[in-house]
Amino acid sequence: FQDRLFVAWRSAPTHFAGEDTIMWIMSSTNNGDSWDYETHIEMDADMREPRFVCDGQTLQFSFFEAGTSPTAFEPRQLWRMFRNDGVWSSPEVFGEEKSVLWDIKHRNGIFYMSTYDGGHYSADEPVYVRFWSSVDGLDWRLVNDKEAVYVGGVSEVAFEFDASGNLWALGRNEDGDET
Repeated sequence: FQDRLFVAWRSAPTHFAGEDTIMWIMSSTNNGDSWDYETHIEMDADMREPRFVCDGQTLQFSFFEAGTSPTAFEPRQLWRMFRNDGVWSSPEVFGEEKSVLWDIKHRNGIFYMSTYDGGHYSADEPVYVRFWSSVDGLDWRLVNDKEAVYVGGVSEVAFEFDASGNLWALGRNEDGDET
């Protein structure tokens, strides 16, 4: 974006949720030979799944806030920020509460996003995978008004469109059901 390469990552004392998580954003003008600090985010909660998406004009950074318990899966909220004139905006809430953002892309003039919610790591409730679209990257709607594109044990769904416009998706059946 604007002749810079961007990278973001989560740092924390462990892989498990906690309140000491920091999300970092850096950029490079020389394809990664050296890096410049952009910003960092602290929320006194876990944060995961850093994602960039760009429509050619605006760079958007998104992630989800989780809880603080190392033994519980507690998604709280989706967050996003925008880079304007070299400065990142403050994080703002967007999307469905208690969802996990997994993939986000801008293709053929439309933004697309996959999220999941529900009973991840729970035998009592299924996981719901949702597929969203947006013309501006701000206001999101379910594709074809379909509440969930998948219900079962799959959670993390990445996607891409091929040269013919076909949608391909790959999901992780982490909860281990028969699907």
